[in-house]
Amino acid sequence: MHWLVFSAISIVTLSVANLLQRKLMREEGSQVVASSIVFQLFCALLIGAVTAVLGFSIPPLREYWFNFVLMGVLYAGGTLFLFRSLQTIGASEATILTASRALWAVAAGVILVGDFINVSKVIGIVLVLGAVVLVSYNPREFKFSKGSLFALLAAIFYGLAVANDSYILKHYSDVMTFTTLAFLFPGLIMAVFRPSALPKAVEFVKSRQMLTMIIMSFFYSVSAIAS
Repeated sequence: MHWLVFSAISIVTLSVANLLQRKLMREEGSQVVASSIVFQLFCALLIGAVTAVLGFSIPPLREYWFNFVLMGVLYAGGTLFLFRSLQTIGASEATILTASRALWAVAAGVILVGDFINVSKVIGIVLVLGAVVLVSYNPREFKFSKGSLFALLAAIFYGLAVANDSYILKHYSDVMTFTTLAFLFPGLIMAVFRPSALPKAVEFVKSRQMLTMIIMSFFYSVSAIAS
């Protein structure tokens, strides 16, 4: 299947996930770190279940430990910035700004990893971003603010993470196992560095908001696999 089809699937499912994230983050008393930990670990559980059926392979953690640690840090940062942005801006604005991660990923891939970019890829990126703007843009809602900056930072972190992913996947071909780890490691990093958020994460799992989180995590997992 052509990469543009996967990109379209990723954008659509990501848009739905952003709407649900927006709903969660705008509820009174929403906790960014606790919600992020639950989100990352539940996505890891969903994708890990599929990976267990398809077959799990041991990743080269020893050889590329720095890149796997970097993966965890970048995705953790991107998730925190995205959740924080959705507390203050609309889902359509967040979708447009975070879709720019494709540009950051390509730029980082060319500069840091040595990836090659051709005309067809540039045209594809422009078409995908154009479609996102066409579907999501709302002039009454779009106004650059602190929340917009958080969304842009999320896109930068995610873009750098994708470039780092590209480097790892040149040496490790099990995409499903890798994607499971790409959700598991950030969740564990946030839990280690913010243990005070764990009781709130447990409370979140027991709350009525968890159903929304489950649906959101499903759409985001599909988006991550497609991308």
